[in-house]
Amino acid sequence: MPRLSKRLQIPIIPRHEEEALLRKSLKEAREGSVRAVLLGGNSGTGKSTLIRTALGDLQNCWYSETKFDQRSANAPLENLRALLSELIETTKQGEDGSKCPTAIKNTLDVRQYHVLRAFLKKDSKDNLLEEDSSEEFKGADSDDDEDSVMTITAEVSKDALSVLTSAVKACIRSIAKLSTVVLTADDVHWSCQTSREIFRSLLLDPSLENVLICATFRTQEETATEGFYKWKEQLLGGLTESTPPGTFQTIMLHDLTERQVSELLADALSKEIDTVQQLSDIVYGFTHGNLFFMKHFLEKLQDNDLLTFDFNLFQWNWSVEAIKRRSSLSDNVVQMLASRIHQLPQCVQNFLMLAACFGAHFDIRALEKARSALDVECVYQSVGEAMQQEFIMQLNETHYRFTHDMIQLTAYGLLPDDVEVSQVHWRIGNLLMDDDVLLKDDSTFFATVDHLNSGVNGSRDLIASCTDDKKIKLAKLNHRAGKKAAALSSILPATRYLEAGVAFLGGNPFECDRELAVKLYSAFATTKFVCGHIDEALAASQKVMENSTQSHKNIPMLGVMYDCYLAQGRVSDVVEYSFWKLEKLGIKLPHKPNTIHAQMEYQKMKSRLSAMSNDVIMALPPMTDMDKEIALEVLYRLNMPLYQREEVELCMLVTAQMIQITLKYGLTKNCAQAFVFAAAFIAGQSHDIREAYRLGQLASKMVERYGISGSALSVTTMIPTITKWWLEPVSNNLEEFLVCEQTCMQLGMIGNAFQSTIAYSIDYFFSGLPLGPLLDDVEKHCDRYLEYNQVMYFFVVSPLWQCLLNLTGRSQNSASMEEGEVIQKRNKMNNHNKIGDQSIKALQMVLSFYFGDLTKATEMADLLQKVKPGIMKASFWYNSRRFFYGLIAIANFRRILCPRQKLKYKLQADKQLKYFRTVVKQGAINLVHKLQLLEAEMTRANAARMTGPSSATILAKFDDAIVSASRAGFLQDAALANYLCFQFIEDKKEHMHMAELYVKRSFELWMSWGAVTVAASMAKRHPKYFDSDSVRSSISSSTKARLTDGSSYRGRARFDPKLAAQHKELNVV
Repeated sequence: MPRLSKRLQIPIIPRHEEEALLRKSLKEAREGSVRAVLLGGNSGTGKSTLIRTALGDLQNCWYSETKFDQRSANAPLENLRALLSELIETTKQGEDGSKCPTAIKNTLDVRQYHVLRAFLKKDSKDNLLEEDSSEEFKGADSDDDEDSVMTITAEVSKDALSVLTSAVKACIRSIAKLSTVVLTADDVHWSCQTSREIFRSLLLDPSLENVLICATFRTQEETATEGFYKWKEQLLGGLTESTPPGTFQTIMLHDLTERQVSELLADALSKEIDTVQQLSDIVYGFTHGNLFFMKHFLEKLQDNDLLTFDFNLFQWNWSVEAIKRRSSLSDNVVQMLASRIHQLPQCVQNFLMLAACFGAHFDIRALEKARSALDVECVYQSVGEAMQQEFIMQLNETHYRFTHDMIQLTAYGLLPDDVEVSQVHWRIGNLLMDDDVLLKDDSTFFATVDHLNSGVNGSRDLIASCTDDKKIKLAKLNHRAGKKAAALSSILPATRYLEAGVAFLGGNPFECDRELAVKLYSAFATTKFVCGHIDEALAASQKVMENSTQSHKNIPMLGVMYDCYLAQGRVSDVVEYSFWKLEKLGIKLPHKPNTIHAQMEYQKMKSRLSAMSNDVIMALPPMTDMDKEIALEVLYRLNMPLYQREEVELCMLVTAQMIQITLKYGLTKNCAQAFVFAAAFIAGQSHDIREAYRLGQLASKMVERYGISGSALSVTTMIPTITKWWLEPVSNNLEEFLVCEQTCMQLGMIGNAFQSTIAYSIDYFFSGLPLGPLLDDVEKHCDRYLEYNQVMYFFVVSPLWQCLLNLTGRSQNSASMEEGEVIQKRNKMNNHNKIGDQSIKALQMVLSFYFGDLTKATEMADLLQKVKPGIMKASFWYNSRRFFYGLIAIANFRRILCPRQKLKYKLQADKQLKYFRTVVKQGAINLVHKLQLLEAEMTRANAARMTGPSSATILAKFDDAIVSASRAGFLQDAALANYLCFQFIEDKKEHMHMAELYVKRSFELWMSWGAVTVAASMAKRHPKYFDSDSVRSSISSSTKARLTDGSSYRGRARFDPKLAAQHKELNVV
């Protein structure tokens, strides 16, 4: 007769506060909010159990859960796919199941629908979204083969997952309209970066309603994916500022105390606490209050008959002495679990070890295919026994997972000593690699490649034993895995796959399989560059350029190679290589062109463009000559280094050559750059800003036609920098720069992303927005440049960083750009090309003028005006520089007595006034107040030496400039105009009753802008107008904290489109 047995049921430990918080979050989600709870704690503290207990049966809710493991980072978005798939499947089975697919389809646009179907579709028979035969959605299911799905997935990469992210949000939003959605993700510390960013996007979406997201993580996990804890800190810090209170909650769980262990055992054994105290001491001493360890320790006691149930007396019995004799307290949890597994039949043990090789999740079909790797006789029988012992649990018809990752790790550690673990992985990979059906499942595909790579990494002899055909096949699998991972922005795993693929091809990869080697090295170069490994990226891109026989394959690698050169500050190498490449393409440019020749070519280009309408240009045929397309890429890449080397004539010739190629051979995606450069010269040389604006709009249309990819991304930064700001508020550009930065970073276009941050930082500085948020941004940008080894961009932006520290009172010598923390750091770095030195001089000029040092300001202005600005002559920041040239010239004209010097500065001032009048007359709305201030200053200077306008007239001119600057939001220019007006009153000794009004208004505006040191300097120079104690108090409070948190400014335009017309009406004279 079999022995009666009873398994001890461990009660759920009450965590009343934590459960209440979870239930409150669920209640608020049901009421129409989006809520997220992040639960942290050590392994085995009951995080997942707490969620299940607190949320109960979740009536009238759609529920879906997933669990990450160590392999999740190598299977990009697989857990997100599983989470969304389960959610849609659950809704189909509910009362409103028929409404769900229709609701999703009605919410998505065509492209989102296509991408989401491709994302959810694991094989041709597994379509969670219903097939739609309508004309609008026709083609969503036209491709069932895997290559087609990969093509759609790769297309997601081109938009930096934005389409997929928006589709996921739209899908969840549509389901949440039917009922509350609850999503649970366990062990998110093992999630890939892309999954985390999509979760973050969900939390930040203000349009999302009726959603609760619960996620668990371990507080200490050495094997967590790179960046998780940094991401968590950013999430915790960022969401509190930008989201409603209560949106995000964090719960930290801890192991049980000795008292709680005693109470739990007393409850489980139906005893008084005093009677279980000795047993409790043993349990606590072994498990330290960890719930998972306690459960398995007590089960071990039962398995060894040390804890039994008496069916006659209906009570639990145990002997403390017997437990102490037979239970070794030196055993750890792994040994304890191993002991339990060893008590199972050998077939079940082998099954668990084989399943553990796949990670926390596994597909039963893959185990059936690979069962011979560990002599598993019957997979389906073994899975039942393992489930009965609560080692694994079933997720759906084919997928299972271990109930706890400690069980998986223990089973993996039980592989026999006489068996090489690498050999097991190798055998599993080989058994799966030819099963095309199983490999359609991304999770199984990545697992297969991981098995093969793990096998080779553990035993290099395995590669030697492979035939050449086998090596090529393994290389192709890794290339495919790398592309899949990179397409989902999982760059680090992609790099590892591609590196493995290169290794499989051996020492002479281009001789083994040239086409495959080119593909592998191309992808490898791109991912290495994104990771900041510039030397490796450069070496790989050079190999592709040397060995590729297909010219159209050269364009992306050409871009990577140029980006590597620029990241290292090797401007001369870029120029030399470009000239060599252009000669190979049949284009010869003079290394030292004369000014007359350059001007003639420029005038030809300008005449041809002005004679062609927009329709005529856009009707040009597509470019079919690939050599010319490569030439356009090289010319574009050459232009910026030439500008940095101040070779303006050569810049002009390069631009004319780009336009000539475009008009002769047709349009392509690289033509947009040609039109932006042409616009820059037409605005800067001819001052024809309306024609420049037209060409900029044409460039935008070309980007729309050919898509945003590759070097075309730089156009999205150049258009607002060079053309749009002339006729639109400059602050509108800030949003575009930030969007472009985010898109480029997700795409891996690091250089273009950093160009956007440079444009953002400089335009922000001159836009008049408060400096506090900009200082935060610039610090982060510079740290990121160095993190990615992009030193050139650090050299460009670091002068602005030092200037901001000076203005906000965070440096010792506020008036000097020759010293300071950032300048010292910059001087220690190798900067042979003197990148950013012009910026130092320009910002020194600005600071000196603000602090009243006209001599230093004049010295810097004289040096800068000798520099040829090239295409940047059309930028807003250069026009802001010209504004100071004018102010400095007028100030010298007014004060200097030497006739020759006076005439010199009079001519300089007239030159700048003439320029500003010309462009403002054409509608340059951001320069109106600058012209008004220059005219007020010039009128003041003329009045000082002869009979001229009355003081009241001059005051009126200053007031016009003040009003225009204030209305347009240029705080620094309004402050400067008030101060110059104050100086006029003091010099003239008229209207003295108004002097205090202007100087105090100037002080307030300097403080509002964030330039506390300028305000302090002004108060120090004019003490009779200021109370020293109140000034010190204002300065002290401002330097201790940012003036504004930036939530109202960063990335947000001051003028929306509706106000742009009003802005123009107020300011254009």
